[in-house]
Amino acid sequence: MKKLCVILVLIFTAALVSFEGRSLAASEEEQVSDQSVDSEGKREQSEDEVKLRVYRNALFDSPKEQNRIDAAVVLLGYEDPAAKEILQDALKAAEKPEVRSPVLKAMVLLDKEGGLSDKNQYRDQIFNALKTAKGDVGRLAARVLTIYPYSEIADYICELAKKGDADQQARINAIYALGLTSEKRGSLICLVDILDSSNQAIASAARKALPYWISVDGDAPSIKRELQNKEPEEIIRERIIRLEDAMKQVQATANKWKNLYIKRLDQEYERLDDKGKGNLIFDELATEFAEVALWAMNKLEKRSATVVLPEKIGERLVSLLADESAEVRLKTAEVLAKMGDRNPGPGLLKQLRAEENESVKLAILEALGEACYFAFSPGSPVKLDPAVRLAALDEAAEYLMSEDPSKAIAGAAVIRKVLEPNGLDDEAKEKYLGLIAERFVREEKNDQLRAELIEVMASLAEQPSTRSKAAKLFKESFLQGLSADQNAAVRRAGLRGLAALDKATALEHSKKHQVEDDPDRGIRLSVIRLAGDVGAEADLEWLLDKLKADKGEGETAWQAMQSILLRQKAEVLVKWAEKLEAAGVSEERVDYVLRKAAQKAEGENDSALINKANRMLTNRRVSRALKNGSFDEVAELIRRKLVEGDIEANGIIAKRISDYVGGSAPDESKKDLVKALGNIKFSDERTQWAKMINNWQGEYDPDPQVASKQAEQDAPQPDSQDNKEQVSPQVSPDPSPDA
Repeated sequence: MKKLCVILVLIFTAALVSFEGRSLAASEEEQVSDQSVDSEGKREQSEDEVKLRVYRNALFDSPKEQNRIDAAVVLLGYEDPAAKEILQDALKAAEKPEVRSPVLKAMVLLDKEGGLSDKNQYRDQIFNALKTAKGDVGRLAARVLTIYPYSEIADYICELAKKGDADQQARINAIYALGLTSEKRGSLICLVDILDSSNQAIASAARKALPYWISVDGDAPSIKRELQNKEPEEIIRERIIRLEDAMKQVQATANKWKNLYIKRLDQEYERLDDKGKGNLIFDELATEFAEVALWAMNKLEKRSATVVLPEKIGERLVSLLADESAEVRLKTAEVLAKMGDRNPGPGLLKQLRAEENESVKLAILEALGEACYFAFSPGSPVKLDPAVRLAALDEAAEYLMSEDPSKAIAGAAVIRKVLEPNGLDDEAKEKYLGLIAERFVREEKNDQLRAELIEVMASLAEQPSTRSKAAKLFKESFLQGLSADQNAAVRRAGLRGLAALDKATALEHSKKHQVEDDPDRGIRLSVIRLAGDVGAEADLEWLLDKLKADKGEGETAWQAMQSILLRQKAEVLVKWAEKLEAAGVSEERVDYVLRKAAQKAEGENDSALINKANRMLTNRRVSRALKNGSFDEVAELIRRKLVEGDIEANGIIAKRISDYVGGSAPDESKKDLVKALGNIKFSDERTQWAKMINNWQGEYDPDPQVASKQAEQDAPQPDSQDNKEQVSPQVSPDPSPDA
């Protein structure tokens, strides 16, 4: 208290300026004049007297209320009776509320700070103020009375409140004082007694002064009995319960009106055109009600692309980052994370440094990362100070190095986002990439954190802007993670990161450590895809095993085999077509390889391989058509083949038809086949085919003319080739691969 008084004395004696146009300097001139009169026999004023006069002038005459309050505070600290007299005079000044009020406020202020002494000196004046003051001054007097022991004021305020012939304002002031002491049984009973007053203003004041937990619906005697029969603890407990109930009711009512208002906003929003919708969102973002601001941000998030937003909506959103509602601040950060085009970076950084709520702070950090990513991406219209980018990296680095796994994960993710665009020098890249690598190596226990960190490392290894530095700092972690870690997520990310740096090395390392047979299906698939990207002919062997096993990897293995085969020469494709056929791979896939082999052979100008691939394709198509009973298709394929040349009797096509005709198929089907083949027109040069078709027609076509023609053709001729070497089409040796 003494320290406070000394400070205020210094303030007043050194800096107090004028009261109604008169400066402290002028006041001092008067003091000098008074002191100079002392040589003529007048009493000289003491320094304290001079100061008290200055404070009295400030209290009674200063145009500024704060100066009056400061003067009253200083005077209340004085032990000098003259100071107390000044204060008492001020409290008595019923006609000057501007003088009374500062003294009362100063007393409240000092009481809160525990520095009010000798308050008993002013009690009568406070009683008088309660009885004579109006409005705020009367309530201030009631408030000051509460700093006195309840036993010293209870009788006075209750009697004044009940006194029927007293001034009505005085009674209302006393009732207000009773309300301020309503935790006391005496005050409650006194207020209940007044409820039945014939003076409606007095009864209403008493009703308002009673706490929520006292029902005023019953008669006064029953309410008094209830209060007299309950202990103070029970009264307080009941008060809390009733207050909680009241709060629930208030909240329910508030929710009802809030929902109605939100519903009206929805209706208004749907009624407006695109520009109007944007303006409504903008306007409601400025509301003082959190629920309405949240509604506006939800609409902002879900708006259609045609809604026209005002130019300054970014600034308005940034201002909401400092809203008193944590929920609003959190939602604002989430919305700004998707609005990098509004350049929220500087505002986000400022609030990040001021924010105390951890959830909100994390959301702001993530939004800042998005803002930097957008601003520094190629072609971005946003111009952001590079210092903001570096500051964001520093803030994220603090999170990264935290022992809290969730913070470390968030920090790593933001660093990744901010590092990805070009524009940072190598030193900065190496610094923050190194921090991530260090944090990963340091973490040994938390599998989720290790997985998240190496996943970020893999992402950075894939980015052109950071790949070279990542190769230097991350490669060893990728290798160890892929081959030795028990955590599948770490192995998966290790493979991804290593592949980003060097796919060939990643594939060789994977095969060396048998990663293609990893227990994790995702890792196995990644190795298969890697083989498709950079694998060689040798990799086709284990990929074929994957294809045949088909444990959920068959399709991926086939795609990888396709990619490898397309990098090989035609000869390899033909060879693998035969292997695939022997392995029971689907006909469509074998045909695909043969078609690609024919194309490759054409590009290599290898006519022998072209013919071989095409013959194999035709042979396979004939076999399928026979199997499916598509005899017209068989006939068409034979016709095309006959255009190119004769069909050898010991070739695959002849063997397939002979096997069908001599096999277990129904006779009707055999006749249909022979009939379709008999309709083919061919030149006389196709002698081998002519013999085979005549034989089949003779067996399955009873037409006498056909039989006669067949007998004539079968008769031996003196110099015919058939007489030298007769080969039956139904007796065919092992088919050659080319016919």
